Amino acid sequence: MDDPVWTFFWTTDEDLRLRTLSDAAAAVLRVDPSWCEGREVADLFQGTNLSVVEAHLAALEGRAAGFALGSIACRIMPVRANDARVIGTCCIASVPAGDPVEVAVAAAA
Repeated sequence: MDDPVWTFFWTTDEDLRLRTLSDAAAAVLRVDPSWCEGREVADLFQGTNLSVVEAHLAALEGRAAGFALGSIACRIMPVRANDARVIGTCCIASVPAGDPVEVAVAAAA
């Protein structure tokens, strides 16, 4: 059996305010999920490069985009309403096998 690929996620609304943060994402990012609700993406990722915000902005324009948080690969996709309007974003992040944060993700699962 192959080793599991650990993933975590978060979602935002159309103003890039965080709406959902998985327990695993909170563990990896070392934040309290209750602190995150309604905060802007830029608040969560202070000190990282602009690619995080730029990727979320691309998703708001309807394009999937990616960025890296260290060795963690992140993919941002647009979230659409039934009428195809983009109403937010969703990020799925995957942790490579053997990465030190793998333990935090596994514990939160």
